[in-house]
Amino acid sequence: MEIGGWDDKLVWDNAPPEYLPDICERQCRFVIAHALMSPYVVLGRADVIYQGSDIYYVMIQLENQGFLPTYTGQKALERGAVKPIEVNLSLPSGVSLVSGQLKQNIKHLEGRSNKVTQLWAKQGTDYRCHVEWVIKGASGSEIEISAVGERSGTVCFRLQLDSRGT
Repeated sequence: MEIGGWDDKLVWDNAPPEYLPDICERQCRFVIAHALMSPYVVLGRADVIYQGSDIYYVMIQLENQGFLPTYTGQKALERGAVKPIEVNLSLPSGVSLVSGQLKQNIKHLEGRSNKVTQLWAKQGTDYRCHVEWVIKGASGSEIEISAVGERSGTVCFRLQLDSRGT
């Protein structure tokens, strides 16, 4: 509140009608640009490699394609206000995990924001990570993987175990 109270004309009234379309257009563009800066985790790569005897090596690469890191701000990271990204592997019956974890937390992923001013000072791959498993199961079985980020969204996908190749 201002000293002396609100200036009702400046605070509570709309702009003249002829200015409203332009104001709304600019506000809409600002909100969309802001939303597009959000962290956005996607599946960058997935490999299922047959090792023989119904054993498969599974590797996924997760990437943050957003501008902001998955923790969105340094203070949130320092205060522990945002949980790490959780990766979950779901296996159908008859398929078992040889190595790796069904549920695991991975580090936060940087976005493009840390590359704007000091391109030479930041690691070039800090926006991606790899998660690996070794799985035993019959060819044709389908596994499901999900990655859940509190501020970066959820990505879910299915991979098929295939003994014919990679």
